Amino acid sequence: MTMFDSKPHRYPATFWCFTFGFLLNNCAFSVLMQLQSSINPYLGSISISFSHVSSMLVCLFVQPILFKTTSPRFQFAISSFGYLAFALANFYPVWYVMLPAAVCLGFATGIAWSSATYFVTVLATDHDFASDDLFSVFTGVVQFSSIAGNLAAVGIVKKFLQDPSTLELDAQEFTQLIDGGGAAEIDVNIEQCVSHNPIAGHGSSHRVLSKEGIMVLSGGCALITVLAILLLFFGLGGRYASRLDKTSKPGLKTIVHSLKGMIKQSKNRNQLLIAPMTIYSATVLCFIMSDITRHVITPCMGVGAVPFLMITYGIGISSGCFLTSHLLRIFAVKSLMIVAGSLDAICFCFLFYWRGVNSLPISIVLCIGLGFTAGIFESGMPSIYAKLFPETSEAAFAWWNTLFNIGAIFIFGWSSFFSLHLKLLILLLLLALSLASLYQVDFEAAEKQRKTVQNSKQEEILGQVDAP
Repeated sequence: MTMFDSKPHRYPATFWCFTFGFLLNNCAFSVLMQLQSSINPYLGSISISFSHVSSMLVCLFVQPILFKTTSPRFQFAISSFGYLAFALANFYPVWYVMLPAAVCLGFATGIAWSSATYFVTVLATDHDFASDDLFSVFTGVVQFSSIAGNLAAVGIVKKFLQDPSTLELDAQEFTQLIDGGGAAEIDVNIEQCVSHNPIAGHGSSHRVLSKEGIMVLSGGCALITVLAILLLFFGLGGRYASRLDKTSKPGLKTIVHSLKGMIKQSKNRNQLLIAPMTIYSATVLCFIMSDITRHVITPCMGVGAVPFLMITYGIGISSGCFLTSHLLRIFAVKSLMIVAGSLDAICFCFLFYWRGVNSLPISIVLCIGLGFTAGIFESGMPSIYAKLFPETSEAAFAWWNTLFNIGAIFIFGWSSFFSLHLKLLILLLLLALSLASLYQVDFEAAEKQRKTVQNSKQEEILGQVDAP
């Protein structure tokens, strides 16, 4: 028994090793993903979209086998190599390197996050904690990666910013660096945006990160990922070093069984109603990291401002994740999600009409505000799934991962083609559909079912204890 296990109110050491391993992986991943639309205007967003396609397929066809045949330690350690591959690919960002690396990244995120959602519930059961509390702490710490990773990135980006005219580029590459290949087009007055600001400096919106800077950044991210691999491998011991499900047989039957479970789950009324909100929770998260950086931060203040403003985003989303479990004790689930959705709607409407004035303070407020609500959605959705589907949690979380990836694919897929105004309109429509569907979800019936399942398990345990 470790010092973390000695007192009931403290989380186990395994939980912290698992959580901080995720934190390290996401420090590397967040920095690279948040800068992709700026340092790789065309290929960056497309490669991230590819990674989410890969992640969705992994959740459907690979994870069921790994879940039945391997240990949590193996799943989390092996998935970290996908993060490492993506970091190394940024040393040479061409399509035949980035796209295979994006597939590896999707393999990593698909395994890591689908395993994590289940593993948190296992830890909660093993150590008698409320799953709400563990999800809140886990997501809060992991989302701190936007702060920790970008604190390091601020210095690197500042040191290696250069005027594109000083780089050895052909005409096409120069044009892509200046205007993002057309993708950085924004529906605001750029001349007002690029007025002097203390982050990027006067007229610095066209300064770019040099190739040396990208290599230093990628190398640092790769090193962080190696540390994550070591922490996850050596930190998860005991029963978590062997497979948790020892009753199922590996092979094609596992995939078929998993898909049948998902098909059966899709007929659940609550599953259908919660689907739009699940997709929306991904879109708002990815919109901040992709489109806010592409359409607002980079053209208005330069790529040098991205890490700083992503730190403010990290403060917002970490706070949202940490506070979600407490807010769920004060507010009903529907009320909390309606409040968070309403705040998002206000931000989207403001962005729609904003003309670019006071870009720095406005961007800070938007990043913190949208980050806070994104934290509520990210931490709240797994908790909602755990409460709504106590008997079919495996199939339900498979749907959660699939729907989340669909939302992410949509965001990163459109990033280079749609205008900011069109994106905002689509987000507002999806948000309205999500809130309307959420209002119809029957939480009372799900709570009764959850208590019935819990009582059945307790009776089974008591029966085993009383048996001669």
